[in-house]
Amino acid sequence: MTETLKEALRRHEIDIDSKAVERIEEFYELLMEKNRVMDLTNITEPREVALRHMADSLYILKYFNIEGKKVIDIGTGAGFPAMPLLMAVPSLEITMLDSTGKRMDFIREAIEKIGDCPNATVVTARAEELATEPEYRERYDIVLSRAVANMTALSELCLPYVKKGGLFVAMKSDNDEAAAEIKAAEKTIALMGGRILDEVNYQTDTDCPKRRLVVVEKTANTPPAFPRKYAKIKAGRERREERGKRDGRPYQKSVCAHDGDRILHSPLSAGRIPRLQYHPEGGGTDGRGDPHQPGDHVRQPFQDGEGRPDLFH
Repeated sequence: MTETLKEALRRHEIDIDSKAVERIEEFYELLMEKNRVMDLTNITEPREVALRHMADSLYILKYFNIEGKKVIDIGTGAGFPAMPLLMAVPSLEITMLDSTGKRMDFIREAIEKIGDCPNATVVTARAEELATEPEYRERYDIVLSRAVANMTALSELCLPYVKKGGLFVAMKSDNDEAAAEIKAAEKTIALMGGRILDEVNYQTDTDCPKRRLVVVEKTANTPPAFPRKYAKIKAGRERREERGKRDGRPYQKSVCAHDGDRILHSPLSAGRIPRLQYHPEGGGTDGRGDPHQPGDHVRQPFQDGEGRPDLFH
């Protein structure tokens, strides 16, 4: 596991010290030991764990400056991406949130055994409920979430935690279904006070699944009515799916309007970062050739020199 991880980090120019690698190895051993008695992950082969869990989580370090920032991982599960990041940056001020008590108990035990994590907090709660608490609402510089829910639901759950000017980073698959998810989430993202700032495609190795970071900037406060109870979030998605089927456009099969929804540039590339622009009167066409409807939010490129958060490297 360790040599595969080191090679992946070298290949992607992600620099962590030898002590961090040792801590990640220790977490790996604890994860595999606990996985024998409870269902934490179905990825157990050492190389696969190194690439699809550890390296994938650490990819955050390539693009984002997390040191000195307040971070929360929503739906941390078995500890990804939070635990590899914490092992690499022990002083990181990070909250790990999940509603599954047994998994959170494992995370607490792992942190205690590995030690030297003075600013790590583990919380067992539902994301939509904790977001209403003043101690957590709009308090975080960076909100992370990896493989928790579809992008529309995820945006409603996560953006209420992001402070104005902060970032929500969703770690998604890079495929047509994910592209459709992102397109379908644009109005919800705007309603929650965000705008899509960037999308970064990557792959930890040539035989690993293609991945995508969806970077959302928080530009305005989330309305107090959000997030709703999860049952209502889910019901809203089901209604949209049913409406899509009725209109002959399945909810997960729409096509994004911006360059075929394949944004392959680096987050540091100036002048090509997508944003949402409100179209109150409609106009223009989307990727299907259909006219934009009044009230649509459409991705447009930033102009050179426009502001960006200071959370990127």
